[in-house]
Amino acid sequence: MSLVRPGRTVVLGDFNDWFWVKSVRRVLAQACPNRTRLRTFPARLPLLRLDRIYATRDSRFGKVWTDEEARAYSDHLPVIADIEI
Repeated sequence: MSLVRPGRTVVLGDFNDWFWVKSVRRVLAQACPNRTRLRTFPARLPLLRLDRIYATRDSRFGKVWTDEEARAYSDHLPVIADIEI
């Protein structure tokens, strides 16, 4: 069974897959191989890539960045991207 239906798909969020390294990435990367790879946690000194955007092969990332001002509001930095679909 496929995770993604035909067409373009974007999946984004805080995946918190640091306990089971690559568990979420492995599954999502099959259906949505394009993904961001920014360090987002903890916001004060980002070390881990817990927040990501995944997209199907027919989508393309343009500019990808985090909002460093969000440190005042969250323990994660948000991932922001221009996506051509």
